[in-house]
Amino acid sequence: MSKIIHFIKIIAFAIAWLVQPGNLHGQCTLSVFPDNVTFTSFSETKTVDLQLDYNCPIYIVSPPVLDATIIGNTLYISIPGHITMVELADYINGAEIMLQDANSYELLGAVYVYFGMLPPPLIPGQIACNLTSIIAGTSPGTIFNAESPSGGDGYYSFQWQLSTDGGYQWTNILNAGSDFYECHVLNVTTIFRRIVTSGIQTDYSNHLVISVSQAPLAAGQIAGTVTSVEYGKSPGIFTNAVYPTGGTGTYTYQWQQSTDNGVSWNNISGANNFEYSCYALTKPTLFRRSVFSGIQAAQSNQLAISVTAPAAPVLSPLGENYIHTKTMLDNTGIASSDRTDYSDGLGRPVQTVLHKSSPGQKDIVTLQEYDEAGRPSNSYIPVPVTTATGEFVTHSTVKTASNSFYGDAYAYDKAVYEPSPLNRITDEYGPGAAWHTAQKRISTSRYTNSSTGELSCILYAIASGTSLQNKGLCGPGELFVTKTTDEDGHISYTFADKLGQVVLERVMNGSAMNDTYSVYDDFGNLRYVLPPAAADALNTVSTWTDENQTLKDYAYIYKYDGQSRCILKKLPGNDPIEMRYDRADRPVFSQDGNRRA
Repeated sequence: MSKIIHFIKIIAFAIAWLVQPGNLHGQCTLSVFPDNVTFTSFSETKTVDLQLDYNCPIYIVSPPVLDATIIGNTLYISIPGHITMVELADYINGAEIMLQDANSYELLGAVYVYFGMLPPPLIPGQIACNLTSIIAGTSPGTIFNAESPSGGDGYYSFQWQLSTDGGYQWTNILNAGSDFYECHVLNVTTIFRRIVTSGIQTDYSNHLVISVSQAPLAAGQIAGTVTSVEYGKSPGIFTNAVYPTGGTGTYTYQWQQSTDNGVSWNNISGANNFEYSCYALTKPTLFRRSVFSGIQAAQSNQLAISVTAPAAPVLSPLGENYIHTKTMLDNTGIASSDRTDYSDGLGRPVQTVLHKSSPGQKDIVTLQEYDEAGRPSNSYIPVPVTTATGEFVTHSTVKTASNSFYGDAYAYDKAVYEPSPLNRITDEYGPGAAWHTAQKRISTSRYTNSSTGELSCILYAIASGTSLQNKGLCGPGELFVTKTTDEDGHISYTFADKLGQVVLERVMNGSAMNDTYSVYDDFGNLRYVLPPAAADALNTVSTWTDENQTLKDYAYIYKYDGQSRCILKKLPGNDPIEMRYDRADRPVFSQDGNRRA
């Protein structure tokens, strides 16, 4: 038989080509010389002779990673530089040049040379399993080869895949390269298929659905140590009496409560453990534990905790006078707050006790002391004591508790009076040693006005319905003046007329005076308020209408109807607001500048 010689030229990079002679399809025979071809450089080209029977046609199928073409009688293959191994394998009806990565051994592609006819279509076969419905946490067993693959080149490789989202996404199963698969434990419904590869052909088997159902979920049992608590107290920890079972074997928790006898249930924020430390209760409450596992949910038994009224306070065991006040906090008649006001033999308040009102459910006591003239002197700020009965607490006990709780021997306000029957306060001390030991106090002195200096005052009057008049300084002794010096030495004056109306408030800034005047009409209605900017500009004897720019920019202006109802209010820099009333003195109309515009 005559022979024709074909040449294959391989261009590769540092690769080795292991070639073996073979017996090809039909009468086509192939001889390869030499037996091994080794490439030792990155640009070296080798020529291998393939002796082929005459009239044996050649078919080439090449993957995208390669570039394989026939020009004349020569097959040219361009191989990427990362491919380091080339192997020629022979089959019944052709040859395959396989390319692998030397590091990962990953099959990167191959050139298939078929002699004679192409291989028949690949039929991937069928898979099956004896169990197609199981309980979560178990395995269906072996998924076997129900029908073997056929077609292709007669050689088959396998890769099993699974999907848990209904077949939208598929994942290769590691170490699953046989025609059967020993299935692992399943917790959700899973679809399986088998990929079959033969030569250049790949196809998929049928889809096998293994349905997974969860075992019925049992929520377990909860327990508590008490079934009734006093108002404002906690029943303690609700424990896990019986663990949940069933489901997927993995559980999450949510504690719930009901205050309407189980009609509605609400989640308790942050209560997500199998045990729960309960808060202080003020009303009867039901508790339960919801358990979730996979798609299932179940509820435990219910714990009913009743709430009783707190013990009644012990009132005045020492015989003091008292007034006891109980304030109900809800409509159950259980939740309430108790207050007892104790007084001495003269009817003066000396102590207030709030029963169990501290966070620690102790009484909170306020103490009032008096000076030698019977005037309120030291007023202690509220302090929790060690008792929780609501009864009277001795003064020495309150003082000791105050000193201990606040860490300060001066936890009280103190008032100092002038030596007169008017009982007017001259000095006030705040609570704390910072006031008392450093002589920090608010001092009050009383004078009448003068015509000069810090005690002078301008007399403003209403000239007409829309005019303000400066009449000069008030005569000496016409106004009552109160001088106040705060704990930081800042001085202010308040000027009031004989009707008690404050006409001037003066705040000193060093020697500078910041004055705010109030002007009234004959009926005692406030008509103008002149802040310092207006008072400084209108300090000369004169008359100004409401259209004066200073009044428009800085003053507060008010107008009234015949029944002393405010019908116009103008704020600095704004248009007036007008108001009207009905016969019952109810506001029925209001219009500002924007609405008028």
